[in-house]
Amino acid sequence: MQLKLEYSLVKPKDPILCQKTPRLTKPGLETIMAYEFMVELLKKNTQRWLALAAPQVGCPQRFFVSDFVLLQPGNYECFINPRIERVPTRPSWYKEESCVSLPNIKVRVPRWREVGLFYTTLTGVDKWVHLQDMQARCAQHETDHVNGKLITDYVEPRSLIEIA
Repeated sequence: MQLKLEYSLVKPKDPILCQKTPRLTKPGLETIMAYEFMVELLKKNTQRWLALAAPQVGCPQRFFVSDFVLLQPGNYECFINPRIERVPTRPSWYKEESCVSLPNIKVRVPRWREVGLFYTTLTGVDKWVHLQDMQARCAQHETDHVNGKLITDYVEPRSLIEIA
């Protein structure tokens, strides 16, 4: 695999958005470069963006970046190999959801109100966190991205809500 050191937001129809990324065994320079680029993008868009997954910037690796998921403004965590575990105490909810990769589209997406999130940090520490409400929803959305799933995959095309 050739090392890629330049990143940018991919276009909505880019095939990388629909590809499941392989498990990341050892983060390397490409992971660090993509992480740093994603942090800079998130800092520039703090009012609108909660997180970014590596495929959204053209990096075919299994991680996402956020300071929102753990409610630590400005302290961006790298969630490597994220895995969602549903907490069965509260039912799923349906809310309109948008995505940086699909501008001007909102979709009603089923999400669990509470989840457990397993992941590995950039320094190799395995973690588990219990998330609720918007943090749970955000983690599920980004984990979908590394699994090659978009919000539009949850609905039939005729039920999409496009915003002018």
